[in-house]
Amino acid sequence: MIPYWNSLAHEAAGTGAPISRHMVWEFHHDQECWRIDDQFTVGPFLLVAPILNTDVQREVYLPAGRWYDFWDDSTQHEGPKTFRWFKGWRDSLWRFPLLVRAGAIIPLEIESDVSGLAWPEAKGLLTLALWPKQNGESSFVLHDTTGQAQLTSVSADGRLVKFHWKAIELNDLLLRIHAETNPTQIITHNGKPLKGTVTLRDFKSSMHSGWCFDQEEKKLWVRITAPPKVGNIAISTR
Repeated sequence: MIPYWNSLAHEAAGTGAPISRHMVWEFHHDQECWRIDDQFTVGPFLLVAPILNTDVQREVYLPAGRWYDFWDDSTQHEGPKTFRWFKGWRDSLWRFPLLVRAGAIIPLEIESDVSGLAWPEAKGLLTLALWPKQNGESSFVLHDTTGQAQLTSVSADGRLVKFHWKAIELNDLLLRIHAETNPTQIITHNGKPLKGTVTLRDFKSSMHSGWCFDQEEKKLWVRITAPPKVGNIAISTR
């Protein structure tokens, strides 16, 4: 998650916005957040509820909106709510409550399959993990050694319908999009159709722009090689 942390550090240096934020920073209209002192957010998209004692389960408060379990995003929650987090006595020893806010755009640098977020074939690519809102728009400013990029996603009915970027320069892109069902009939890059790949294995080994839907993991993958400085991906059904 170095690209995410690096971008938040640039924001902190430029605006004073902290990287790790009290809940009230992002959710000041939610009075329940005023009383919480053992949870925080990392940037606008990740909510952390640390394990502070020998008990491997704890209560977590979620503000309004849809939230995904980072470790297994097939688990979803609708806030506002308080729920008890527990991953089992074995798995909870090395995991902690980490929730992803709907609308998240999280840039990643992945070189292996250890995290489960991508594969060794993603090395050298800029991986962008997206969890679309039910409806609406979200954005994130990515900072790296080449400059900055404005990343924006637009969603409707719980699915991504458009993703666009404006940047000085970008590495080849790999989009990892959470999708409950296969929404993809037509995917275009700057107005030109992208070719779909039937199997994830073939998609991983491909060096060309294209897309693939992973039915088992509920992920839509889109690769863009040699992306232009300004571009967009549109996803529509027939």
